[in-house]
Amino acid sequence: MFCFVAHLFPQSYVRVVVVSLSGPGGVVLRKFDHSTGQLILEKRLQTLHQSLPLDRGDFGDGTAIAFVGESQDIVALTSGHTVQRIEGTGRVPWVWESPDKT
Repeated sequence: MFCFVAHLFPQSYVRVVVVSLSGPGGVVLRKFDHSTGQLILEKRLQTLHQSLPLDRGDFGDGTAIAFVGESQDIVALTSGHTVQRIEGTGRVPWVWESPDKT
């Protein structure tokens, strides 16, 4: 599981969240409030069929998270070849996938 803590700045106050990608290849994104543990967002980013096999034999799990400026948007790398932007509401405005899945 990949987990990241970030300070978000919506509406002129600081909000700290914890974001995780879990499952093989990071199939599920979850965002939690750090002080209450409340689940803010849960979003399936791909199906288990689309995810990486667990025994790939390489280094790392092909997942990463980046935060977009001071917005609540997140950019996630899943399965090592799919990048998508997830808005604070859970809407996914775009997805890019490597044509050769590498």
